[in-house]
Amino acid sequence: MAWRLSVRMRLLAVFGVAALFAVIASAMGLLAFGSVERAQKSFLESRLPTVELAQSLAHRAQAVAAAAPQMVIASTQAGRDSAGAQISTQIANLDRLLVALRPRVSDRSFLEQLEAQKADLTEALKALDHWVGRRIGLRRKLDERLSEARDRLNEARALLAHRLAKSSPADDQPVRLAMALVSIERAATLLEALPLAAAGRLAWLESAFGAELTMAARDSEGDGSWEGAGEVRGALAAAEALARGPEGLFATRDGLEEAERRCEALLVAYSQFANRLVYSADTLAAETAAVMNADGRSLTATLGLISLILLAIAALAVGGALVMALFADRTISGRLATLRQSMAAHVAGLDAPLPDLGRDEIGEMAQALKIFVATIADREGALKASQDYLRAVLDAVPEGILTITDTGEVVGASRSAESLFGPGPGLIGKELSLLISDAEGGRLSLEGAESAGAPQAVIAHRADGDSFPGEITVAGILRDDRQIHVLSLRDISERQRIEAERQRFVALLAAAQEATADGLMVIDLDGAIITCNQKYYDTVGISPDAFVPRSRDERLALLAGLMAEPQYFIDRIEEMEADPDLTAYDILHLADGRLIERYSSPFKVGGILAGRLWSVRDITEREKARAELTEAKEAAERALSDLKDAQRNLVEAEKMAALGQLVAGIAHEINTPVGITVTAASFIADEAKAIGALIDAGTLRRSRFAGFLESLRESSTLLLSNANRAAELIQSFKQVAVDQTSDERRTFDLGHYVTEVLISLGPSLRKLPHRVTVDIPPGIILDSYPGALAQILANIVLNALSHAFLPQRAGQITVTARETEEEVVELRIADNGRGMSPEVRDQVFEPFFTTTRGAGGSGLGLHIAYNLANRTLGGRIGVDSAPGEGTTFIVIIPRVAPPAPRALRSSGTVIHGQ
Repeated sequence: MAWRLSVRMRLLAVFGVAALFAVIASAMGLLAFGSVERAQKSFLESRLPTVELAQSLAHRAQAVAAAAPQMVIASTQAGRDSAGAQISTQIANLDRLLVALRPRVSDRSFLEQLEAQKADLTEALKALDHWVGRRIGLRRKLDERLSEARDRLNEARALLAHRLAKSSPADDQPVRLAMALVSIERAATLLEALPLAAAGRLAWLESAFGAELTMAARDSEGDGSWEGAGEVRGALAAAEALARGPEGLFATRDGLEEAERRCEALLVAYSQFANRLVYSADTLAAETAAVMNADGRSLTATLGLISLILLAIAALAVGGALVMALFADRTISGRLATLRQSMAAHVAGLDAPLPDLGRDEIGEMAQALKIFVATIADREGALKASQDYLRAVLDAVPEGILTITDTGEVVGASRSAESLFGPGPGLIGKELSLLISDAEGGRLSLEGAESAGAPQAVIAHRADGDSFPGEITVAGILRDDRQIHVLSLRDISERQRIEAERQRFVALLAAAQEATADGLMVIDLDGAIITCNQKYYDTVGISPDAFVPRSRDERLALLAGLMAEPQYFIDRIEEMEADPDLTAYDILHLADGRLIERYSSPFKVGGILAGRLWSVRDITEREKARAELTEAKEAAERALSDLKDAQRNLVEAEKMAALGQLVAGIAHEINTPVGITVTAASFIADEAKAIGALIDAGTLRRSRFAGFLESLRESSTLLLSNANRAAELIQSFKQVAVDQTSDERRTFDLGHYVTEVLISLGPSLRKLPHRVTVDIPPGIILDSYPGALAQILANIVLNALSHAFLPQRAGQITVTARETEEEVVELRIADNGRGMSPEVRDQVFEPFFTTTRGAGGSGLGLHIAYNLANRTLGGRIGVDSAPGEGTTFIVIIPRVAPPAPRALRSSGTVIHGQ
């Protein structure tokens, strides 16, 4: 038997191939998941912590840089130690961050650079600390030597003053002693200027001080015989030694100047080292982020390749494998592509939304990507915020800071303080009493403000004489063995204004609560009454004295007793207590027959549920009025229906009246040509009878027969012309009649058709002395509804004949038309009558409006014209009129009318309601 491939084997082969493709596709999917998971693990365990550590390192370096000025400005050893401890803590944090970065940074040279920069920063800090300590010591030494030199000069001054008081005016000794005192005073002044003198003036001060002491010593000696001269010389010599000796005041002042320069230079170098460390840390963060971006691109490429392989496998899986391939593409490849696109978009820096891909591994990858992107954004925002904060702190302090001596003299002021007191002379050297007084306008006591330990209200006085309310805090410090008061001043004008506004708002809120038409009660979560207006008590019919003192359950029972359905009231209260977030609306029936509308809603404070608001309103009269209004509405709807029926009947009557006018016009116009035709026919008949008689008598002459033929030719010509005229009139009237009784759309010449319509109105026109002229150029062709146009024209002309002209006065009606560039035709029907008042003009198109109600006017003619122009012809109609100036109706319609309205096509009605 020959071997053959059975169906079962083929099916097994197909299923085997499908299974093979499924296994391959699953393996590729697992490979993709593994790649993404490894990338995610790398991001979260290696790259992201590196970025965070680098950003923290930059932040700490900035903090180290920000703390250095505190050390530089320290004036005491305690301040220096405090600033040094703070900086040491920050540097210790830098060390910990560097230790944490070592296993995460592969570039050892970069790590060595970071550590070298940190070491430079540490060395600069040590040098800065040394020179700050030296500056503090020199400042203390300068103050001590200055005090000793001041004592020696005071000693010499006292001896000279004593001697001067006992000297005799007969000799010149008093003059010399006085000159010596003056020299000592000058030397003391020079000595007092030493601490604040510029470096360039130190040599001059030293020379001038020595010269003054020399003159004082010379003038104080005299003849050298008075008691105490040696003590004066000794005191002056001691003062000079204290000032000009190797360890004297001037040498100390030079050393202090050198220390200040060194501190400033080291602060600059310190800041540079810190900035270098910040830059290196930022560089590390940026490079790590770049590596992360590169990893993302690599992962994107890998995912793209895997997606292509999956698509290729899916393309080969036909038949039964097609379903599995489509399923794999929908559940794996498509979602991976979405994730890849999102990752690529974020790698490219685009703000693309991250998709929600479920809760499986792909969903976890997407969620991890969201966390990663959000973390990076948070870190970048935090770093930027930290930088902005550091700049803001270094730029300015918002409060004005003054340093004041025990005597009330201002010896220091911040830029904010200068700004608070306004432009003018500087604050340094001014008395505090001229700048700040207490809240009552009296003298401010610094000791009292300092001992209060809390902000104190004051009045501050600007340079321009203006004042503003302020708030101060005072702290005492020791500087150079002197008590200095540090005063912090803030302007509280805006705060007082806001507080006044708040109090005013609270008062207005309370007044509004009492003035509202609703009864309002606010309770907390325990049922205690927070506030309740009188309207609430009046509405429910209870007294505040009988309601407020009761417990929550007693109040509930009291309210339930007022209800027609107490159990319903209690059930609703319990329902709201079970669901605190429930907003409820009820209409409560009171036992006395009244209806109360109750609204209850929870309220929150700071996003936390705090209580419930109850609002009640007596709606008894409103519900009664609503019932009466419903009944009145139903009556009005019935009246409106009757009015619409009457309107339709009046419209049909208007149409039949127009048709009657058309018939009358036909009869009148045809009467003349038909009469002439009858006369001509009668003449021909009479002539034919006479010729027949002559023929019968045999007396017919040639001339008589020729005359008969001529008369026959003329009469037949007259008969034919008038018969043709009658036929033309009948055809024209027939067309107008068809147009007015149907809604047929056709193409017609506007001027010709207007003339035909006006001819149909001949009987109405001939009864009156008025004239109607048409001035419409030929060739204005419309594709529209001639019946609607005829009715508009007839209604306007007949309205003018009825209302426009005074009795016994001939009027003129002119019909003109022109084409515009927008394929629109403007038709004007103007009369020279008495015009309309503004009140009439504004209502002229309203239905049933007429000024001749008692004379048979229906008030629908111009309303019909308005509806036809706006709805049927797709245009618009307006009126221009003033008393004594005539009236002009302007009808603007397109050359090609829009399709007929549905109501017009179905019923032929030309009015569509208001």
